[in-house]
Amino acid sequence: MESEKPTWSNYEDSFRSVPIGAGVCLRRVVVETYAGLLAKTPARARLDRSGHNLLLSGADWDLALTAVDCGLGTARFPELKVKHLIKKERLVLDYLLRLHIGIAYATTWVKHFRGTLRRPYLEDRIAARLGEIRLSALERKFAHATRSGVALAQADIRAANTPGLPTAASMFETLLARLPAAPPGKDGWPWTIESPTPAPGDSWPRITVVTPSYMQGEFLEQTIRAVLLQNYPNLEYFVLDGGSTDGSREIIEKYAPWLAGWRCETDRGPGGNDQRRLGACRR
Repeated sequence: MESEKPTWSNYEDSFRSVPIGAGVCLRRVVVETYAGLLAKTPARARLDRSGHNLLLSGADWDLALTAVDCGLGTARFPELKVKHLIKKERLVLDYLLRLHIGIAYATTWVKHFRGTLRRPYLEDRIAARLGEIRLSALERKFAHATRSGVALAQADIRAANTPGLPTAASMFETLLARLPAAPPGKDGWPWTIESPTPAPGDSWPRITVVTPSYMQGEFLEQTIRAVLLQNYPNLEYFVLDGGSTDGSREIIEKYAPWLAGWRCETDRGPGGNDQRRLGACRR
């Protein structure tokens, strides 16, 4: 991002003054302080790319913001420029959209690590969506990529903070790696295999999937994994159980971080209260 005049700030939410990418200059005290943060939270070291599917770009932002922790500030100087030689493959639309997803994912984790992540107010979300109406078709693709990256990070943060689930150290692994381990003796789809993550492109329409169940614990976990491991980018998945006593609740709770909502309570049979329970899940 270029600017006509220097920008400076000692407020970490003022991202316009945070240098990112090539050309970052740091004081020694900032680097030493950041090394201490890495020792305390090793997962922070994985905010940049290391062979995973996401094109992450968060460590430089996290490192620069450490200057604020040291009582200093961050700044951008348009007079200081570097030539950044990149491969032509990095200029195609697909790559740039993936990059936006990765940046949004990584910066959401940075905010989480730094304690500044908050859930947007409803007014903020409405304003953002209304603002997209004025965007071109291409700009909307990038806006959707950013939303997708934020949503993915928020889901992984919830999973990492759930007892018994993977910690933040495994946050950049595939969905298969983050889900609960397959039961002994289970192999193949959907136990040890997942569908490839679709490449970002045109906006993926929201798909809502509801799994109704009653006393189907023998098949429930396989069903849930079969839906999740298709890796659809914009999935809203609910599981509605009629109050089973065969271990279904325990299975659903195990996968709850990856569900949009769930209920396990007595009802009047298939279709009887599904609409009411689905509405309760969404609130």
